[in-house]
Amino acid sequence: MKISVQKNAFAEAIQKLTSIIGSRTTLPILNNVLIKAAGNFITLETTDLDVRITTKIEATVDKEGSTTVPAKKLLLFVKDFQGDKVNLQSDESFNLRIESGESSYKLLGITPDEFPNPATINTTRKIIIPQSDLYRYLNLVSYASSTDESRKILNGVLLSLKSNMLITVATDGKRLAIIEKPVEKFEGSEGDVVFHSRVANEVQRIMSRDGNAEIEVGDKMIKFNMGNTTLTSKIMEGSFPNYRQVIPTSFTRKAEINKESFHSSLRRIMNVISDSNPLVTVAFSEGKTTLTATSAEIGEGRESMQVKYSGPDFKILLNPNFLADPLKTMTIDKFVFQMNDGFSPVSLLGDEGFLYIMMPVRNK
Repeated sequence: MKISVQKNAFAEAIQKLTSIIGSRTTLPILNNVLIKAAGNFITLETTDLDVRITTKIEATVDKEGSTTVPAKKLLLFVKDFQGDKVNLQSDESFNLRIESGESSYKLLGITPDEFPNPATINTTRKIIIPQSDLYRYLNLVSYASSTDESRKILNGVLLSLKSNMLITVATDGKRLAIIEKPVEKFEGSEGDVVFHSRVANEVQRIMSRDGNAEIEVGDKMIKFNMGNTTLTSKIMEGSFPNYRQVIPTSFTRKAEINKESFHSSLRRIMNVISDSNPLVTVAFSEGKTTLTATSAEIGEGRESMQVKYSGPDFKILLNPNFLADPLKTMTIDKFVFQMNDGFSPVSLLGDEGFLYIMMPVRNK
């Protein structure tokens, strides 16, 4: 293999692939990136056996071929080269000579025959949506998934296609984030699929947000095609909980709140909240909301702001981190805070089709 490629494009391509490479793998080949040169392109690929990322960039290919070399080491070299182009040449032992400007290095390679082959996807459903929409949907919900490994299905994000609606959901059992939007282009059957929230984060990280994303769903795999980059992952097994049953059918109290002002007040008051006991009291009175918090280790704080609220005086105890998370991702100027009493779920209504539900904290 002998090729020449633009340095910046090459570095950007490798950057997309390296985050799925773990530090404790017992298989050396999983530390490597598979490089294949053919036609006017090179294809780069990494995998951890659960997730596979592949990307393709233009190159001048003088001799076709393939090799595998340590991905993170390759990225360190390429990012720091001073030249505009990188020349790559592999030998019969699959070692890779890398040259740019006055720099020249050799990375020891492993035969591509050892690189795991991709699994076949028997596609039962295909969804086509703008990449920018997919990014927004995942960004609005993925943080609500659980990090507790005891209920693995809650570590995932649900993607449900029903009645021409694409429903994206995540929950950790204490809160729920959901966005429902119509989908115009799909093929195959309706149904549900759950993939790990780590996959959702990777998809957001590597997509360009230009053009369309094509989502292929099979019996055991899901594949996200995003231009010249694809991510393939195993599907999570198990039944996702019935999230509809935790959404209250109605609310007796509602407040319209400026998102940025409220988020700013919440960020400040979180400075006096201890990690061991994260609690904030949110109180409502005529035309006003007040945030209060106290900590034996740090101190106390109080923030008040004008809101659109005309109900009876009311207060509720919430986890400030859970309250802050949707505020980081909603794009609207104002949101609606809905509640019933101090013991029932509250909701935040924001971007069109988006709903966030969280349980209040019961102070012991």
